[in-house]
Amino acid sequence: MGPPRSQAIVLRLQGLFFLFAAATLLLAEAAAESSSNFTSSACWSEEFSFSRCCLARYPPADCWSGSYNYNNCCLTHPVLSSADLGALTRVHEESFWSCGCNEPIVLGGKEWSWCNARRAVMLGWELGNWYPHFVYLDEQDWQSALLAPSFSWCPTCSSKLNEGTPIESIPSYLWADEFLTILLQEGRSSDWLKSWTESGWNPFLILSHARQRVGGGMGGAGPTCSKDGSDTFLRHAADAVIGGPPVPIATAATFLADLTFARSCKASPAAEAGATSDAKTGVAERDDWDCCLALALGYATLRDSLLVDNSHHSEQEPLLNATADAVVAAISTRRAALGWRYGGLRLLLQSRWPFVDMMDRMFQHPSVKLPLASGLQRFLLQEPRGALKEPHSLWMRIFPRREIVSDMIRYVRTPFCGMRPFMRLIENIAFKGYGAEHAASSALSFVEGGPHLGDCTLWAAAVLEAAKVPFFAVAYEPLPDASALFRESVLDNKWDGQVVVVPKALGATEGEKVRLAYFPGHNGEGTTVRAAAQAHCGEGCEGFSEIDTATLDGTWEDYRPSHLDVLKLSVNGEELNTLRGARSLLSRRKICSALVHVTKAQRGWETAPKAEQGVGKKAGSFSSDLWNLLTNVAGFEVALHLDQDVTGQVRPEDTRPRPSTTVLKNADELEAVFSGQAYSHDYLVARQRRFEQTEQCKQSWAMRQWEEIF
Repeated sequence: MGPPRSQAIVLRLQGLFFLFAAATLLLAEAAAESSSNFTSSACWSEEFSFSRCCLARYPPADCWSGSYNYNNCCLTHPVLSSADLGALTRVHEESFWSCGCNEPIVLGGKEWSWCNARRAVMLGWELGNWYPHFVYLDEQDWQSALLAPSFSWCPTCSSKLNEGTPIESIPSYLWADEFLTILLQEGRSSDWLKSWTESGWNPFLILSHARQRVGGGMGGAGPTCSKDGSDTFLRHAADAVIGGPPVPIATAATFLADLTFARSCKASPAAEAGATSDAKTGVAERDDWDCCLALALGYATLRDSLLVDNSHHSEQEPLLNATADAVVAAISTRRAALGWRYGGLRLLLQSRWPFVDMMDRMFQHPSVKLPLASGLQRFLLQEPRGALKEPHSLWMRIFPRREIVSDMIRYVRTPFCGMRPFMRLIENIAFKGYGAEHAASSALSFVEGGPHLGDCTLWAAAVLEAAKVPFFAVAYEPLPDASALFRESVLDNKWDGQVVVVPKALGATEGEKVRLAYFPGHNGEGTTVRAAAQAHCGEGCEGFSEIDTATLDGTWEDYRPSHLDVLKLSVNGEELNTLRGARSLLSRRKICSALVHVTKAQRGWETAPKAEQGVGKKAGSFSSDLWNLLTNVAGFEVALHLDQDVTGQVRPEDTRPRPSTTVLKNADELEAVFSGQAYSHDYLVARQRRFEQTEQCKQSWAMRQWEEIF
């Protein structure tokens, strides 16, 4: 009887790591060949640039004269300028990859900069407003961010391919192909791939679409490179690269272990001498170079699987470097066999192996280390103080695919907590509480309803921990995949027992079943169908059926038989039902304060039956019930807090001062809040009235700092 399955996988992985260590030496030998001397185009100097003359919709007439014509300058290698080649010598410098975009970025920035262009691409490929800037950049701006044009031109290339333009007639393709070939020439150090995937400059999503247009395709023509074939591996890889689960570790390990190499990945002189080439099809007699790309894909998928599985941490960087070496060897081998000076991008696009597609996935890091200071600088617009002056960070698990919150976290390098007043309250507590003596009973307790991936709770926990302020948090997240990642983040940061993740939906009744609706890529906006208007959950909406509900009355005291300092709700229309499910705690004055997004509670008001909405300035039953729970039952003072507009979303005609806090007097004024214009920076903030506060709430860190924030 053989070893258990888990042990067998570990043994196979151990053997595999010896294999890729040996293969890396072989690939390093291939990469040690002297670099080719690439020449620059004679077409470009001073005001005459590739972008201005080849890519503008209406190129200036003075671009062309004599032999300097469109065909010779835009459709014939070389197309890179001497300045471009000079910039490529800076590959070893951090600035080559960051393009100056590692500094804190204002989220609402709309003026031209490479960094704002990168943001548009990372969060949705919205390049329409930026493209004219690409075309007319001066030489200095162009060279300051040479990596950026490599993805700037890819959408143009893909668009032309969709129109039926032959690839060799697309200037932007020639530029990108030349750039990539030189970037990945023989002798390139292994760290290029790590630098690129961490840079955020990702052209590979668009290139994966272009690949389908130029003959590449999953499992197409070409060698199988494996003794037992590669169909199983490719099926899993096909799911992974479109946002599905990673290739199973055992499948990736088996594929790599079964790869056969009749020849090394290094092109031999005999192969180079005997190769025949067709520049239009890219077909050559020798095609075992493709197995080098299969090796690169195998390494990349195994690393991706280990990242998502959060295991074998010490092997992840060696696997990334082995991937980098294998793809360089694949391109240099094929180019040598064909006698091509360029063609690196074409080779990747025409391969049967979806390495280009996997490259896009490699940019979607499933686990990120986030400095606490960035949250202060980018959201609170302030510098660290107190304990936070020292560098502190947290680990956060996010979706290993394109998803709007995960993409934003990868971009800004901070948890995407959308409630600035909560962040300010936590930061103030950390600052005032740092160095103070804390009894066990003084731990700050808070609940978050609808935390998604846990951005706010994780950030708050890390800040309080850095300041040595004890805390306890419970978060209710109904989306199964989001709550699972949140739970992994808790374990990664060793907060088990301090942060509890409950995979249920907060509601009015314990043990109900609700259907949660969301749109793919936007599941942070998930809401129950009963709180969803037709426009919110129409065509393209997906959902999880049979989500269990929980109430605060039914669960809070099981976790902590004490008061609750802060109740933070982001439950997308279920705010009233959540408070109905907390009626007992509210009536016993067990909840000290509550924070609610106006726009999210407004969704519940908008989708309530018409009879529950107010008429004119008179409150309907929705606002009246909410007001009664907050004031009469809970003993809260309720206020409208208009926070500073740090993202430029508030319309100019809204002249109300920000930040400002206005105490509401009755349900009619609450009705006016819901029936009027609201923005993402508007909040309902409520706390126990000073003369009605329980002794526990009087001693609460949140209550002691409340008036400084609101």
